[in-house]
Amino acid sequence: MTEEWMECLPELGWLEDRELRERCAEAFAQACQEGGWTPADLDLIPMTLGFAHAPSLRTHIRAVACLARQTYETLRMIHQGDARLLPDYPTLLAGALLHDVGKLLEYARTPEGGYVFSTKGLLLRHPFSGAIVAARCGLPDKVVHIVATHAREGDGSPRTVEAQIVKKVDLLHFESVRQLLADAGCNA
Repeated sequence: MTEEWMECLPELGWLEDRELRERCAEAFAQACQEGGWTPADLDLIPMTLGFAHAPSLRTHIRAVACLARQTYETLRMIHQGDARLLPDYPTLLAGALLHDVGKLLEYARTPEGGYVFSTKGLLLRHPFSGAIVAARCGLPDKVVHIVATHAREGDGSPRTVEAQIVKKVDLLHFESVRQLLADAGCNA
């Protein structure tokens, strides 16, 4: 199963801890099973239902993981490896990969092939359902925290440094895509 998910999300391979990598893959597998999706569907599901022509959920997850990794690498270079000034990399990366796993429960496919909010998604937004999936799969509390607080639901509550980074790189990708599509006249 982990191999199938590593093909879909090669950034899982950046997690050196085999158990953490497997738990992340299991979270995706469980969310897909519960939501009625396959790994290939991540290329079809839009990253948001909020605007037209959005890239796929897979593209967004990969972008957020890459941006989180680049943020970590930049901080490591600037702070010359001073561990006191660095986020925990495995936690950061696992949280970046899993931040939108709950969208596999939040969205549903229409008979016409479109996408809408599922019955569950109308009641629980993806930070909540994703945190539940991550916790069920035995992911560390700090990773569950990132999933739970990466969106507006986490506003007003404390966030770890890793959660702050994931929130910001998630928003960076989301907002840049939305603005670039609008600038291109794509009715974003």
